[in-house]
Parts: sequence; structure tokens; C-alpha cells
Amino acid sequence: MPPRTTIAIDFVRRRLRGVEATSRRGSITIDRALSVAMPDEIDSADDRGVGEWIGRTLKANGLEATHAVIAVNREHAVVRSLELPTCDLDEVPDMVNLSMRRDLPIDADEAVIDFIVTGSTEGRTEVLACAIPRRIVERVRDVTAAAGVVPTRISLRCFGTASLVNSLEDSDGESVLGIDLGEDGFELVVSRDGRIGFTRGVEIRPSPDGIDETIVTEVRRSWISHRLSADDEEEVARGVLFAPFMLASRLEGWVGEATGLAVSTVRTHPKVRVPGDFPGDAWPLAGLLLRHVLNEPTIDFGAPRRAPDLAARRRIRILAVIGGCLLAFLLGWTFGNLGIDRERATNADLEAKARVALKEYHRNRRDRLRLEHLEKWTGVEPDWLSQLDDLQEFASDNTRIVLDGFAGTLLVQTVRYDERAKDFTVEAEARMDLSGETLDRSTADQLRSEIVDDERYLLRSIGAETAGGKRLSVPFGFQLRTAVKPRGTGAPPDGGDG
Repeated sequence: MPPRTTIAIDFVRRRLRGVEATSRRGSITIDRALSVAMPDEIDSADDRGVGEWIGRTLKANGLEATHAVIAVNREHAVVRSLELPTCDLDEVPDMVNLSMRRDLPIDADEAVIDFIVTGSTEGRTEVLACAIPRRIVERVRDVTAAAGVVPTRISLRCFGTASLVNSLEDSDGESVLGIDLGEDGFELVVSRDGRIGFTRGVEIRPSPDGIDETIVTEVRRSWISHRLSADDEEEVARGVLFAPFMLASRLEGWVGEATGLAVSTVRTHPKVRVPGDFPGDAWPLAGLLLRHVLNEPTIDFGAPRRAPDLAARRRIRILAVIGGCLLAFLLGWTFGNLGIDRERATNADLEAKARVALKEYHRNRRDRLRLEHLEKWTGVEPDWLSQLDDLQEFASDNTRIVLDGFAGTLLVQTVRYDERAKDFTVEAEARMDLSGETLDRSTADQLRSEIVDDERYLLRSIGAETAGGKRLSVPFGFQLRTAVKPRGTGAPPDGGDG
């Protein structure tokens, strides 16, 4: 079968991204890719002007597309996981529409709703439903028409990120956080075995603290919000970052700290071959093309799934009758239970007792954490004699070097609580003031150099170097710092900053 060439683009946040790929045997090869900022003189509200600029830019970069997959950002969409009481796929579209229309933050008549089936059990169907304002779809069609491009699908960028995460070699059977990061915003996707559990998109505008600080702050806020509102107890194993190389090198560690996960940047992919100049913010577009190659279902706002019209009318009437029966039953049950006031009083009493017990629980937990904090803080006990023996090795020749004074100070810097490990960690170091005399200036310099070369110590000279010691010619004074670990955490590290 000959290879097939496909193109995916997006043009949100005043930036055009695009990839052209050749697909074959369950993988794709990126032939061309671009990520270009929109010139300031182009008005974002002028759909025709934006479209003509997109057409010129695509041709200038060799992407002469007549048809393309169009990606839109997550912040424009509402995404819900639904469980429907049916196994008849003809009934699913109407059920999805009815369920989504109740929760939409926009006018339901002005929304385009599509869904994919994620699983089914006995008598029930699980779906992932997405809704987007109709004006977004209309704008995509107006802009692409001006660019001379026909949309083959209008989908969400986050589905491309999820497809990339799911096809990584070490992602089987575990939940992974995919982070699509650019200087104009980011999207988070938690995915496991092809299922999207959580997704969120945020557009970034630079703050006075800089774009990097803004990105990290928003990532931390989004992740904390998800963890606090998550209903399941499933742990996310790790995170993968899809971002431009320079941005990833600056923020990979900060993003990992913000999410509390081990985060690694994806530069190569087992199913996507990319050129050396591939822009990292175009990874999700490659993922959308890969998703089609792997025959994975995806959202298409350009052609949302619909139920047959005649069957839909009949199902709506049946659902209306069932709803009326349920309403009548609930009303009869409500008026028939005259003892409801007594049950409410009992419930209020139990709630009051639960609140008191909850306060007691939190008070006990605070006391326990304080005790563990103090135990960890007091558990730092440097072995001063061992430290002195180690320093004595630098002055083994007592005809050239004589140690006069040694003073040790323990500095406990920070005690932190690791939420994942459920334990406190302590950062401490020992400060040692060492004084003595050497035979000459070169011996003192050699001693300082040997200590500096030892990675266990951070050395600083104290006092001015003068001549005329009591026993030898050149007195010296050094201040050394070395890391110290608390009891029960193993031996102190062999190396540190030198």
C-alpha cells in the first residue's frame, strides 16, 4: 500500500502551527513542520485576512494543503465523561446531547456536541463527550475557506497529546500526565490505555514576573485543582512534556516540581519520526495524524455523530413518558413519607457529631505531624569526631601543617513534608571552622586546594592571611560546609558542591 500524506494545522493564540506527515504501517514520518507567530498588523477578528495569511504561509513553507485536519484548543471546549444506561448505539447520540445540554456554560442551542465511545458494560455505555461553541466551528470554516483549505476533521489538540502518550513504549497499564506546553499556553491530559481521564487547557499571557513564572504558576494551579476535585483514587505515575526544546530545557524541572511527578521531555517517539528542526509545540498535531493512522476514535466537530431522525423522535417520546412516570413516582413518594422531618432531625444530629469528630481527627493529625517534624529536626546528629578525622588526613605531615582549632556548628535549613512519601525530609549541613599554621605560603595554598577538590566540602577562607604564627610561619583559617543526613536515612553523601 503506498504511503499517504496528510496535513494538520491550528491557528489559535495568534500562532500558526502545521505538520505534513506520511503514514505507513501504523506510524508516521513528519516531512514538514512549522510554527509561526502571526504578524502584528493582522487583526485576529478579520477571518478573511487571517485565512489569506495562513494560505500564504503554508505555501511559503511547502505545505500546499487542499485538505487538512484542524485542531482547536481545549480551553474552548467542555469535556465530560458520561455513563449512559443503554447498549444501543443508536440511542447514544440523543442521550449524550440531553446530558451535555444540562451542564453547558453556554447556550445549548449554540453548541456543537460530539462524543466517542470509550467502553461498555452490561446494559451501560461509557462515552467521552465534548462540546464547543458553534461560533468556533464557523470561524474555523471561514478562515480555512479564505486559506483555500477544506477541513477533513475539526478536533481537539488534547486528543493528539493523548494518542502520543498512549503509544509510548513504557505507558502500558499506567496513568500518565501529558503536558502540551508552548509560550502561549498549555494543555494537560491524563491518559491511561487510550482513555482520557482529565484534560484542561489554559491560555498564557505574560505577567510582570515573566512568561516562565506564569506558566509554572498556572500548571501548579491546574494540577492542584484537578487533584482536589478528582473522584477516583488512581495515582498518576509520571508526566511527559511536549514542548519546544529551549522552553522544555528551562521548565522541565519546574513543571515536575509543580505537579509532584517525575517529568521527562519527549524528543523522540516510537511511532513518529520527526526532523531535526521539528518545533516542539507541533507535537499534538502529529498526534492527531497518528490517531487516525492507529484507527483510534476521535472528536470531529465538523461532522458530529447523529442518531437516525425517526428513531430519535420515538426514543424522545419514550424517554418523556419514562421521565413523567419517574416524576410522578418521586412526587408520590415525597408526599407519602410524613416522617421525613424526623429523619432530617436525625441526620442533622449525626452531622453535628461528625463535625465534632472531624475536628478531633484534624487536631490529632496536626499533633502527630508536629511530633514527626520535631523528631526529624532533632534527628540530625553529625559525627564530629569522624569529620575531624577526615580533616586530619589533609594535615598528616605535622612538620608542615599544624591544626590549632576546630569548631563545629550544625545548620538545619529546611524541614519539608513529602506528600507522596508521607514523611518529612530535612536539609542540614555542618559548618566547621578550622584554624592552624603552615610552614610556608605554598603549603597553605596546597592545603586549601586539596580541600576545595574534595567534593564533600564547600570551603571559604576566614580572616586575612598573615605571616608569623606561634609555631610555623603562616597561620590560616578556613570555614567548611558539608551535608548531613538525619538518623535512619543512610550515610552522608560522598559528594556535594565544591
